[in-house]
Amino acid sequence: MEYKNGDTIEIKGTKSNVDNTATLTIINNSSASLNLTGGTQKTIISGTNASNFTATNPSLFTLIPGNSTSFTVNFKTNVLGDKVAELSIPNDDLTNSNFKLNLKGVFEPKETWVLSGNMNASRGDLISNILADGKIIVSGGYDGASGLLSSEILDPEIGNWSLTGNMSTQRIRHSSAEITGNQVLISGGYISGAGTVLNSSEIYNSNTKNWTQAGNMNTPRYGHQLIRLQNGKILAVGGSISNACGDCVTKTTEIFDPNTGLWSSTGSTNIVRPGDKNGILLNDGRVLIVGGYVGNWPPGYTISSSCEIYNPLTDNWTLTGSMNSVRSPGTFGIVLLNNGKVLVSGGFDNNTTTLSSTEIFDPNSGTWTVSTNMNNPRVQHTSVLLDNGNVIVIGGYFRTAGLTTINLAAELFNPSLGRWSTTAEISEGKIQFATKKLKSGAVIIIGGSIYNSQLASFPNSTKKAEIYFP
Repeated sequence: MEYKNGDTIEIKGTKSNVDNTATLTIINNSSASLNLTGGTQKTIISGTNASNFTATNPSLFTLIPGNSTSFTVNFKTNVLGDKVAELSIPNDDLTNSNFKLNLKGVFEPKETWVLSGNMNASRGDLISNILADGKIIVSGGYDGASGLLSSEILDPEIGNWSLTGNMSTQRIRHSSAEITGNQVLISGGYISGAGTVLNSSEIYNSNTKNWTQAGNMNTPRYGHQLIRLQNGKILAVGGSISNACGDCVTKTTEIFDPNTGLWSSTGSTNIVRPGDKNGILLNDGRVLIVGGYVGNWPPGYTISSSCEIYNPLTDNWTLTGSMNSVRSPGTFGIVLLNNGKVLVSGGFDNNTTTLSSTEIFDPNSGTWTVSTNMNNPRVQHTSVLLDNGNVIVIGGYFRTAGLTTINLAAELFNPSLGRWSTTAEISEGKIQFATKKLKSGAVIIIGGSIYNSQLASFPNSTKKAEIYFP
């Protein structure tokens, strides 16, 4: 294709931080020699997004009549949005001595991670929820020095974060659930420093952009899970009731009624189950809770592979089939598949060995079946069902022979084939981040705690958010 002075060259890319290349050829069609007159760099890039483009030097700087020389222009980005710049090729052709082309980089991400805008505050152990308009609200968490009471909202279409109303108190390891598209319930958590465990709950209204107090839970708890039932009520499961521990993980569960704004106690689980990321709503309206502890936690506890199901119609908890592997609560991934079965992956088996094994629960038979192993063992990762029916697992870390490795590469599971494959890497190793699937089908991870290979006790929290495009 021939380009004239002032034309636009469009370069498309689908992967983050990968060079996408256009090769250009300069042809001397005149009867006189053509000299490229720039300095050391004969092809010069400038303009708004010049940093997203690079250009090589042509192989020849002087072209006799009929000769040609080629060079490449590279476009690279990890941020959504088109990028523009200008390419200049100074020369001694009197008619085109300041030859220029417009550069347009078009990023159409696929199977890659893209940086979104940064939050206003660094946050680990935060929570996130999807609002009716597709925006995301995050609240609380830990900034590396103290707990947070602030909240902020992301517009994923433009990647901008804006502060919204504050909660009444700082909260770390609290839990949340959407009541309606415009309302989000949060409960519990603890206050940094004092270590006070909270029983309070609050509701965010996206119309007023404010939090209002709701009824208190009957039991203070953190590290618990809130699960919205099909009848619109919200179940609180497990969690720890004291930072001092002892017998600190509770069997108690309770239900929030959005119509009254009050909590009521319901049946207790058969063994203590922390609840943190261990429960999932089944298609038939029941709730599955996976794993737990037998005995006091800590000390003297034993990790259990047992599971149980809550039936809202009978208000009872019933034991169901146990997993094939022992998995420490809060360390494995769990996700509901399109066929109504439940996939669990990885985790610690006894707080020392990191698992790569996975297994699948069938709610109809109440049994677990061993599935194929992930490519890498991992703990404290997250799992998300994609629109195509595959599952992506993200983040976490693993330990082998006393060495700790942070998982950067995400993995994809194809339930139809029972096969795992690696996909693109996230930008930084982290755990304790928030994960949500956007209305577009992309997956966003937000914040988190940044750990080095030694898993330092006081990690730095991050402001970053990044989006995976399947």
